[in-house]
Amino acid sequence: MHLRMLHFVNMSGVPLLLTIAFMTCSVDAQEFVLDSPPGVRTCSEVKQFVKLNGVADVIGTRHPDTWGYTVYRLLVNGFTPDELEKQPNALKFTFEPLEGFGGQQVCLRMTALDLEFQAEKDMSRIDWKHKWPKESQCAQEWDRVVRHIEVHERTHVQDIDDAVRNLNTRISKMQDFRAACASTRAEAIARMWKLLFQAIRTEGKKASEEFEKKREKLDREKVQLDCSKCKSYSFEGLITKLRSEFFSNATKKWVDQGEIQLAASGRICGDPSETDLGYVDVTFNRQTVHFPWGTYRKEVAPGFKKINAGQWIEFLPMTPPQFELTVGEPYQSNILFRWLPPGQKARVPAVVSEEPLGCEESASELRPVSSIPQVRKLLTRFTPQPTTGPLRCE
Repeated sequence: MHLRMLHFVNMSGVPLLLTIAFMTCSVDAQEFVLDSPPGVRTCSEVKQFVKLNGVADVIGTRHPDTWGYTVYRLLVNGFTPDELEKQPNALKFTFEPLEGFGGQQVCLRMTALDLEFQAEKDMSRIDWKHKWPKESQCAQEWDRVVRHIEVHERTHVQDIDDAVRNLNTRISKMQDFRAACASTRAEAIARMWKLLFQAIRTEGKKASEEFEKKREKLDREKVQLDCSKCKSYSFEGLITKLRSEFFSNATKKWVDQGEIQLAASGRICGDPSETDLGYVDVTFNRQTVHFPWGTYRKEVAPGFKKINAGQWIEFLPMTPPQFELTVGEPYQSNILFRWLPPGQKARVPAVVSEEPLGCEESASELRPVSSIPQVRKLLTRFTPQPTTGPLRCE
């Protein structure tokens, strides 16, 4: 976050060291000019763009490795010092004869001066047009970065205002330009103006240096966009085959129900260990159930709590990351039903993308797995009936 530099040159062509910045907004403007990088979609792309190009200021100049940029222009009664030098009538002051000097000189003393320093300010920042939903970790991470940039640039604006306020206090107390002598009245007035303009230049430079010290200290603080928050994880082909049995109270024996294939695929919007966004499709006994990932990682498909679970899917944050399907014992109250073999597992690698995959599932749409009609039907089919006869399915 920086200041655009521009040096004035006086009428004789001598460079002056008053540091200012060109801008076009009004004196009190506090809104940001948003710079949307063209063709930038992903988090890595916006970071690379900022590193190589940076944000554009209000006149279109880009500043590499910079997310936000504040520029200002120092004014005196609404004019730049260069403009003021060419239009001395823009400053109004009154004077009276200064008595007590002999010879042929005319001496004058300034009695009133209408002079006020101001600063036009303008702030700009990078505006990343991402496609991540507002509930996602990525959108929240970008919001954090935007808040940091805006607070940072507004701090620059406050430092500029403080420097200008101190400048006005100093100039109001100065006496160096308030008296002048010359051979004629016109020459005395011209000399008084020259002294005043020198004070404007000198004190303006001090104000710039005051701000520059604060700017350098503040700009040591760098914001970092964490792109690990802007990844989606998907998987498919997570399949396991197993057999199920139920205990018949009539025959007092375990009855084989045959082989069942359990398959799953999914897309998770963000870190699967943390986010609730995304979905999983589970095919169980030739029926597919679609439900949000956030509910799935709290309840276990098809509707049992993990602590009593029959099967569940977990994200394994290893290198490379994987998803694992576990088939354990049925829920504890179901003592008449079991999987063969128990504890069976299957794994597939996670596909990692910076595109917002699976993000169409909104956090506001999450609901318990057991409330989904397809799941309720599956639960009914495999829940033992309280009878003494063989277990029947609907």
